[in-house]
Amino acid sequence: MNTNTTDTSKAFASQSLAMGSPIEVLEQFCGRQVTGRLFFKTDRISWIVRLESGKVTYASHSVEPFDRLVCHMRYMSQNVPALTKEFRSQVCVMFEDAKDPADSDTGGFAEDDPFRANEYAALCWLVNQQHLNYEQAAKMVEDMTKEAIEPLFWLDEVDYTFTKSIGNPVTLCRLEFENVANHCLQRLRLWQLFAPQTWSPYQRPYFFGQTDQQKKLLPELQLHQKFATILKGFSFRHLAVLLNKDELKVVGSLMPYVCEEVVMLRDPQPPFDLLPKIPTTIPTAFQRLAPQNSPAAVESTTDDTAGMSGALEAPINQTVYKIACVDDSPTVLSEIGRFLDDGSFEVFAINDPLKALVQMLKIKPDLILLDVTMPKVSGYDLCKLLRNSAAFKQTPIIMVTGNTGLIDRAKAKLSGSTDYLTKPFTQDGLLKMIFRYLS
Repeated sequence: MNTNTTDTSKAFASQSLAMGSPIEVLEQFCGRQVTGRLFFKTDRISWIVRLESGKVTYASHSVEPFDRLVCHMRYMSQNVPALTKEFRSQVCVMFEDAKDPADSDTGGFAEDDPFRANEYAALCWLVNQQHLNYEQAAKMVEDMTKEAIEPLFWLDEVDYTFTKSIGNPVTLCRLEFENVANHCLQRLRLWQLFAPQTWSPYQRPYFFGQTDQQKKLLPELQLHQKFATILKGFSFRHLAVLLNKDELKVVGSLMPYVCEEVVMLRDPQPPFDLLPKIPTTIPTAFQRLAPQNSPAAVESTTDDTAGMSGALEAPINQTVYKIACVDDSPTVLSEIGRFLDDGSFEVFAINDPLKALVQMLKIKPDLILLDVTMPKVSGYDLCKLLRNSAAFKQTPIIMVTGNTGLIDRAKAKLSGSTDYLTKPFTQDGLLKMIFRYLS
């Protein structure tokens, strides 16, 4: 071990900031059988890694942790049908803004980065309420931990600090550091197979249709039928959730079309653009853990890439979702209609809030976009009316507002809204919100 790159004694003694390789720091702390939490920080993102007697028991980062929870609950819903989209959204509403005194110690980062692992409290609640058994919860914790810690290991050096507090006292899973590190190393090697086109799991593949020349060259592929219903701005990671596939297999399936410019890749949508890029070389600490040319590593890579070309071959059952939009602005209604102008959505524009309830009883929408500031009836009042109707008790209602204050958010929740979308919003932001509650 190169002790010059890390200074765990400093972190142990004073809880002040130190700097080092995340891999080496974690290896040293785990080797000392430490219990507590490590906090890693760059100028863009923070991580929490929870340790118990030298085992990794949870890891999270500050970029959309509840998006990560929703995705893994959706994966788990294959085995636990009770984890419906309505239930998943309810869990997020319960815990996303919760203040947990037991988890208030953020290791010296609190002043400028109030980051708490509330999604871990949600996982513990799911077990306590018997929505998940311990085996199911442990599987989710393991998968979420590996996903969150993976981009941390792509960095050569970050600030870190340590606290002996573990926050939430419940432990659902214990992972060996070496197993986590080797998992991340193998995945990094697979990601690097798709460079330079692919540099983030959150890049967004789009299919705009083939050119005449491409149709002549590739007539048998029927790409429009295969891609048009899903390649509309979801990231690789979110596509994998929709398809119930490993994201690397999704990338491998699409890469030939990316290289031929049939499928175009856009940059990650904020805030996922804050995450580190996939490094083009193996970080030094990784090279020391497992030599790059070891037979085991080559064999693992070969096994994991086998069958990638078939990841998108399974038929996609396209669901057409009914989206009701209530807004007195024709411009906003037109823009929402344009953003959702594809075969997956049927958009119903309602410009008179007084008629909205009657019209929506006829429409029976899957999701409602509701403007806050409207004449005659405010969005808050209309939301309360909708919630008082048995037909809309479980329907996701998204408040669309130009206000971002805590009071406005509290009023939206008190009125019964599921979430809120801030104006002005982008097509990507709108699709992300809809994906969250209808996926």
